[in-house]
Amino acid sequence: MIAFEVDNPDLVEQILLKTQLISFAESLGGVESLITFPEVQTHADIPKELRTRLGINNVLLRLSVGIEDADDLIEDLAGIAGQSQAEFGQAFQLLCPGYFAISELYPLGHILDGAE
Repeated sequence: MIAFEVDNPDLVEQILLKTQLISFAESLGGVESLITFPEVQTHADIPKELRTRLGINNVLLRLSVGIEDADDLIEDLAGIAGQSQAEFGQAFQLLCPGYFAISELYPLGHILDGAE
């Protein structure tokens, strides 16, 4: 699970609507990659003041990485981010180096603490 923030709230909808490989859904315990918007999904019932203290806001997304090919996932997200696959992959690798032992997926954007 990787939590990250985008630069502005308008990007949230673009990401959720434009990913083709990564599904916009809460985790169902499967092996596919999913992306969620905690503010309106998993944490919607939590009072706004508490969500704010926890860092759950209108630019936070969570990515649950599945078993798809790492390059396919990077390509899916990089196009939306307006970056080349190489630029996106390098940024992801710097922020989440431990993941490379399992897969060659590179992290994206501004990684936050993934714990809830």
